[in-house]
Amino acid sequence: LGERFQLAGFLAESLYELHASRWLHKSINSHNILFFQYDAQRILDQQLSSPVSLANPYFTGFALARPDDPNPDTDKIAPDTDVGIYRHPDVQGLSGRPIAQYHCLHDIYSLGAVLLEIGTWCPLSTFYQTGQSGPAFRDRLLQRKVPLLGISMGENYMAAVRKCLDSRFDGMQ
Repeated sequence: LGERFQLAGFLAESLYELHASRWLHKSINSHNILFFQYDAQRILDQQLSSPVSLANPYFTGFALARPDDPNPDTDKIAPDTDVGIYRHPDVQGLSGRPIAQYHCLHDIYSLGAVLLEIGTWCPLSTFYQTGQSGPAFRDRLLQRKVPLLGISMGENYMAAVRKCLDSRFDGMQ
């Protein structure tokens, strides 16, 4: 459990640093997070339960990343469902909805989706029902899945994930 908290904290801090440099990732999802193995000797010496370190993840998938500016000519690529479910409903492009201009809140939503996966230790795709609209999927996560985090990860973690997914931050765009 401690490793999952550490992983979640590291990812949140990494996104904060990216946004502080006025850049948007635009493709945050668990497919774009890399983990590396410990070396074999360390595994033996420390009797580690897993050969993979969750303590040092790396964001990848920067193909869509760009500076955070009001340029209306930003990428409006509708991703496939596997990746689209991580994106805020306004920028998913699922169910034929128009795609809005991308803002940092949309990255935060995607982080919330990854944090939900970390908290439940289940892929986000297991919660998605084929054909479900983006807003309906978000509502389902907020109403049925996020409350379960209170038991497994604690109230503060649950509140943080809820805040990311409901995207209600005063004064932010």
